[in-house]
Amino acid sequence: MLGNEKIELDDWNKRKDTFITETYEYLNQTREQFDNVITYSEKVYYKKKLKTIEIEKMFNDRDYDNINHSKSLQHRKFVNKTRGKRLNSILDYDKILDELDKNNEKEKEKKYIGFIDD
Repeated sequence: MLGNEKIELDDWNKRKDTFITETYEYLNQTREQFDNVITYSEKVYYKKKLKTIEIEKMFNDRDYDNINHSKSLQHRKFVNKTRGKRLNSILDYDKILDELDKNNEKEKEKKYIGFIDD
């Protein structure tokens, strides 16, 4: 039994080494072909382009997170903290928000009723 297991282990190690060698050679060949196809200036250009795309994606992800976080905040609480600074504008702000809330509720009811009628 031990002889067969040793032969199988040796066979497995040979296959593993062959796979690693072939994979490494394939990567080297691919890199050489890539180097032959693209010039240095093109590499620099595409690296910069990829970098700007990644940076834009990062900032967009942050913006989405900030927007989602802002939706959950209560704006009136923040504005009421500054009530002493601009009393008149804050009262108008509350009235405007109340009107907008009422209009949104009416539109939601209309959409809901329209959905039932359909």
